[in-house]
Formats: sequence, C-alpha cells, structure tokens
Amino acid sequence: MVKIIKRKTAMEFAEIKHLFTKNEEAFLNEIIRNPKFLERILLNSETLYNKLKKIIDNNKKIDKKTKKTLVKYLLRMASRPQPFRFNSGICLDQPNQFNGKKQIKKVEISLEWEQKLMKKVDDSLLRSTSVKLVLNPRLYMKDKQSILEKYVNNSTSYIYINNSEFIDELFELLKKPISLQDVLNQYRKDYDEKLIFDVIQKLIRVDIIKTELSSPSIDRDSDTFFEKIKQICGHDKVLISELEDIQYSLEMYKRAEIGEGICLYKDLINKMSSLCKSSSYVIVDLYLHDSMDGREEVISHVNVDDEMQILNLFDKRQTFDWESYYNSFISKYGFYTRVPLLHMIDRDEGLGLPQHLQLNSKNRKIEEYILNRIMQSNFKNDGILKLTSNDYRNIKDIYDNEEGEYRIPISYDCKMVPHEGRLILHPNAFSFPRNSFTGRFSFLKREKKWINVTKYSEINYTSNYFKDIGLTYRSESSTFIDCIGQTKNSIDRIPLNEIDMIAHNGRFYMVYQDEVIYPVSTHLVSYRNFNEHPALIFLNEFYRYCFEYPSDFPVDKFSFLEFIPRVDYKHFILSPARINIKFQQENTKEERINKINEMINNYNLNQFKYIYILEADRALPVPTNNNLSVQFMETCKQKVGGEYVLTLMEAPELDVCGRSFCPQPFKFSQRTCHRKLYKRAAKRYGHGIMAIAFGSS
Repeated sequence: MVKIIKRKTAMEFAEIKHLFTKNEEAFLNEIIRNPKFLERILLNSETLYNKLKKIIDNNKKIDKKTKKTLVKYLLRMASRPQPFRFNSGICLDQPNQFNGKKQIKKVEISLEWEQKLMKKVDDSLLRSTSVKLVLNPRLYMKDKQSILEKYVNNSTSYIYINNSEFIDELFELLKKPISLQDVLNQYRKDYDEKLIFDVIQKLIRVDIIKTELSSPSIDRDSDTFFEKIKQICGHDKVLISELEDIQYSLEMYKRAEIGEGICLYKDLINKMSSLCKSSSYVIVDLYLHDSMDGREEVISHVNVDDEMQILNLFDKRQTFDWESYYNSFISKYGFYTRVPLLHMIDRDEGLGLPQHLQLNSKNRKIEEYILNRIMQSNFKNDGILKLTSNDYRNIKDIYDNEEGEYRIPISYDCKMVPHEGRLILHPNAFSFPRNSFTGRFSFLKREKKWINVTKYSEINYTSNYFKDIGLTYRSESSTFIDCIGQTKNSIDRIPLNEIDMIAHNGRFYMVYQDEVIYPVSTHLVSYRNFNEHPALIFLNEFYRYCFEYPSDFPVDKFSFLEFIPRVDYKHFILSPARINIKFQQENTKEERINKINEMINNYNLNQFKYIYILEADRALPVPTNNNLSVQFMETCKQKVGGEYVLTLMEAPELDVCGRSFCPQPFKFSQRTCHRKLYKRAAKRYGHGIMAIAFGSS
C-alpha cells in the first residue's frame, strides 16, 4: 500500500534566479535584509547571521568568504526539502488546520537541553515521593555482581555492585516502574527510611536507578516534560517561575510568523541558556498549506512490487559478518539456548560485536557486472544505462537467493521527482521507516494507527553524538525497547536487560519473554565510529540484519570513473548521470575552470540549464553555461588524498524554470507483508507471528 507525502522547500526555486548573474550582488544585498530569510539563517547558523547583521548595520560589502557560504545556503533553501530548520515543510491540504495561515511552525525543545536541565534538578527529584523510579535497563548481572557500562563522549567507565539479599530485592522491585513512596513502604518495617532513601539517592547519582525524567527518544512532547518537572520540583518556586517563562516564550515563538520571530527566538534562547547551557536548544519544522498538485501523477507511475524490486538487490550486502558471528554463537552456547543480549555482546565474557565483513566474491561479481553494463552503455543509448528485467534476473542469480532470503520487507520512504513521465531518484532517496521523512513530527491530524501484530519495537535510546536525529514525536510501534529507563506505561516497555538472543537454522532471533521481537529505528546512522554503548550499536545493526528495504543504486562504488551514465529501469531514473572531475594540486585555477567547462561539454551535461554540485549528500543546483557558476563550482572542489575532486550531476528536472520547483518533493510509503517468511518463522519458533509493516493509509 502506498501513501504519498509531499515535502517542499519554503523558498521557491525561481527566487534564486539572480544568482550567478550581473544582478547577483544587488539580489544578495536585498535578501539579507529580508526578515524571513534572516530568521531562517539564524536557525541554520548563528555565526552567519551575526556576520550578515554586522554587514547590514555597518552598510558594508559582503566579503568573498561570507558570500560563498550565503550562496550555498540559498541554493539549499531553494532546492533541498529535507527536514531542517524551516528550510522546508510537510505539505497538508487541510485549510481548516491553518486558520488562514500559509504555514505553521512546529517547535520542540532539544534533547540535549532537556538532559542538561534534568542534571540540574537531580538533587530535587526525591523531594517528591510520588516520583517514579525504574532500574537502568543497561544494568546486567555477571559473577554475582551487577555491572553498568557507561559510554559518555570520549570516556568509558564501569560501575560494579556486589549483590546482596537487600540489593537483589531492591533491583527486583525496580524492574518495573514504581513510585519512591511504594519503595519506601516496602522496606519501612525492616529498615530505617532515611537509610533506604540515601541508598536510592546514591544509586540515582551513579545512573543505576533512573527516574521518570529520563529523556525518551520516542513519543516526545515539550509541554508534558515541563509539566512533569514542575510537578516534581514544585517546592522550588524560582525554578517553576523560570520554566513557566520559558514555556510562554516557546509558545509565543511558535505563534509568530516567520520573519516576525527573530527577537522572540533570541529571547527564548537567552532564557533557556540562562537556566542551562547547551549546544542546541530547540528543533523545528514546518507545516505548509499546499493543494498537493501532482500527487496523482506520482501514484500513477509507481508500481512498487515490480519496479522497485531491483533496488532491494543493492541492499543484499551486509556490512558485518553475521555468518561468522552465528558460528561463534553456536560454538559457545549451542542451538536454542537463550542468551541475554547484554551478556552476548560483552567483549570479555561473551562474543562482543560482529566484525566487519570483507568484500566477498558475490559482491565483487555484482560490481563487475554493473561496471560492464556501464561500459556497454557508453557505446549505446546516448550514454544511458538502461537496465532491464534481464539485468534484474542476472543480478539476482549472482546472489543465488542466499543472502537476505529471510529478511523482512519493511515500510520505507522513497523521495522522488516527477519528470516527463519518469520518476527521478536522487542520492539518499530512501529512509526507513516512513516517519523519518516527516522530520519525525506527527501530522496535525493524527492518522489511523496500524495494529502492530508483529513485535516491531522502536529503539528508545539517546546517543552521545546524534541526540536529536533519532527522535520520534509519534511512534507507530506499540512496544519499545527501553535502553534508558522510561517509566511511561502507555505503551509496552521491553527492558534491554530482559532481551535474549537465540540461534537456530542459520538465523538469529531476538526474544522477549516468549515472543520474537524486531528492533526498528527512525534512522540508520552507523555508530561504530563513535563511543556509544555496544547495545545501541548491536540493535542498530540487527535492525539491518532483520529487514529488507530498497537501497540507492551503488553509484559511489564507481567514483573512480570519469563519467557514470544515467541509470534507467522502467519508469525510474535510478541514478542521474554524473561526472567525477579530478585536479592535480599543481593545477592553476584557470586550468581547473577550463577542465570543468571541457568535461561538462564533452559529456553533454551542457544540454541542461542546470546541474548539481554534489557535496556528500547535498546537491547544490547551479546554471550550466555560466562563467560565474563555473567559477563557483571550482571553489567547491574537495581535497581527497593528494588531489582535488569535484562531482557534478545532471538535473533535467530543473529545465522548467520560473515555476515553484522543489527537488525530491514527493515521498511514498510502502506497506509490505511478507507472509511466507512469517509462516516459516512461526513454524520454526512455535509462535503464530504475522507481519504488518508500519502502516500507510
């Protein structure tokens, strides 16, 4: 089942038509004085905002470095509708929700600031005996000790607690959320209340016990958090006054039209920073009133079951060696043995984490096959690689149906651009599951929730490095894997330290009580290169192990080629044509500019009015035959090893200029059901498991 969501840029593409022309300087001087633009810049980069304000106040000329940064922001704002700082918004055709407005702000406090505030009020928490407590779900038992591994930024520490009858009873009591008063009542007959109180307070300080203020990463709501803080810290009148002042300022900023909120935003951040310093204070998004024109055009071209299957093949490659990890598990624990997850990933007593997988022969064959097809396309089809159903079968045969056979198709986002009866997939077209595209904010009108028959459990964890990336403001899962210690009972909680792993018949299964569960996340960030808890790393990678989803055409594998042709498959342009330009360090600026012009002409990218400069996952549109834009391209080169590299990509959809244009404006969500897999899983494990991926209505 397919659902269409549209996200578009808040700035129309036609608004930047004066860039790279003789009118550019006048245009830049005018737009930096536009309060709507300035507010967006303030949220994107306070440093750039301050520079621009200084230029405006002193009536100075924009310097070269500031101009380049400014132009990049303008290009992104007019062409890149990703969830980021009022630069784009979710389109809704619900005029009654907007009350005459064209857009509505969505503003929430950042997770980092929330955590800083909780640390500030730690000592006040236990003044309220109604506060709920729960055992840290990352705590696990080993050799008559309770162990907590703490990974904070660049440091790792371990806390060991020797078990005793009292500790065992207390920890058993705290397995489920319970109020402080109920804990004190439990021990009142046998122990001094102050003694119990002091023990609990010490365990909270070292993170063994979590309180109801532990920051969740799912189903977040700023107002609920503020009310909870005020309820628990009601004795602190000064704090309550500060929090209410922040709440009021937050509400005032939400209500202000963009362009009228600069002073309100500064006032809000000033109040929040006075209470707690943080590197981020709020996260924002937009709802835009839009007629949703073009939706039917997209739906009519999408045949997911047929045309997207080929992209599932490019996700067959696993990053980690699960086969060796499985064999090690069987060797150490045997078949069907339930092993606590936290024990299994213990690097001393268990197996640690799976190791990276080296490029195997099948992956190499796939790359050779695609490379040969690219070479063939250079002599046919005007330099376009047209994949066919025969190519799909050939690639599938190379994998021999072994890898990914038991992976579950899951709902996903696919961002695309309609163009002349085709659908263009830009870099990073996919995200999983579907809520990631909305910026993780829910719609104004709550959609019907799909019943979660299968145990899809969202991972509730706050990372050290990407605190605000993995947040969800509306979870579609009825259960969550609790890695942080959450006391909310409205949805089923699965404590991390109560999850077991089982290996059988070539596959791993994650089990809680008597059910197989599947971890899901709103993002697929790799945590291996950061100092994060091993459980987060494992859950994130096990998610990839469990689920099958389409992936971008692996064009980056061929970045050594000077020219990579457009890749077509039926109604899709899987990958637009691109050129990889390399410069020696000793090349002069003039030589580099000449080479850029030469390659654009040689590979016919000059047939389009615009092309994209690719910078990582960012695509910046610039005019093709324009000396100023080519000079700008030259400044965007990146140093790689001992040379400079510039990647340019065709942009056929931008040829229709003068209209409101938004690359990647549409997204569809695919709801899948893999009945064959679940019959197989139910037969093996003995449970009637049925799959409905996160739904689209």
